[in-house]
Amino acid sequence: MVKTWNFQKVIMTRRSVRNFRSGNIPDDKMRELIKAATYALSAGNCQSWHFYVVKDSGIRKRVYAEACRQEFLSEAPILIIVCIDENESADRYGERGRALYHI
Repeated sequence: MVKTWNFQKVIMTRRSVRNFRSGNIPDDKMRELIKAATYALSAGNCQSWHFYVVKDSGIRKRVYAEACRQEFLSEAPILIIVCIDENESADRYGERGRALYHI
């Protein structure tokens, strides 16, 4: 019962963060975070995502410009961009993987 309560607490207290501390995030912490994210559920259990860690301020500014100028993107010290390869899910599930599962 404790595990269920902890999970519910995590879900019920989640929030979006739009304020960021300046400074570096250690690479080992980034690897730990991305490793955990790779185990997230996905349609058809494809997990056909790719994670890109963007530290370069010039690239972060370009992402900000292309993403409707959402100010918090230019303020974050690191961006993690998640992309899906529709071909990976299509290889496993055909057109359903391409048209639905990767969304």
